Amino acid sequence: MSEKERPPYLPDLPELYPPTEFVPGAAQVAVVEPLTAANIAGEPADPAGPAPPVAQEQLVPAASGTPAPTGEQVTAADEEARERARVTLRGRVGAAPRLRTTPKLRLIAQFPLAHRGEDDRTIWTQVVAFDARAEQVRDHVKKGDALEVIGYKHTRSIERRDGSTRDVEEVYATVIKVR
Repeated sequence: MSEKERPPYLPDLPELYPPTEFVPGAAQVAVVEPLTAANIAGEPADPAGPAPPVAQEQLVPAASGTPAPTGEQVTAADEEARERARVTLRGRVGAAPRLRTTPKLRLIAQFPLAHRGEDDRTIWTQVVAFDARAEQVRDHVKKGDALEVIGYKHTRSIERRDGSTRDVEEVYATVIKVR
């Protein structure tokens, strides 16, 4: 029932999603000052002074390397471009998955996946899985298994010994299904 159709004796509905100054879904972390019992209740910290301000938030860009949004609206073209990067691949694992652990104890699994392209040729794609999906790969995936992988294309540059760079395209897996 919309606000105009609501009977006058019912209280107003709260605003479910208040407007914010940042674009949702951006890689950002909210840093919040610690709250104390005094400033939650609105009581002054000491009887002589005024109440301290309650939790001020500031947005800090995450360590992922994505730039902090500047308050612009996300356009349909941006959403479409981001959605185009998502891929679904169905194919067979070309080699036993390689597992490694980062210094922060994050498990990473990599394996090549052979799948059919649009022109019916075989395409090899490097698939990378992190954390829980990497554990799933470690426990259930072996060479020759038929898989369905849903993930996002990611391109990174690798520096060669001669100083030039080479771009490597990978798929960061979000869903891995053994068929």
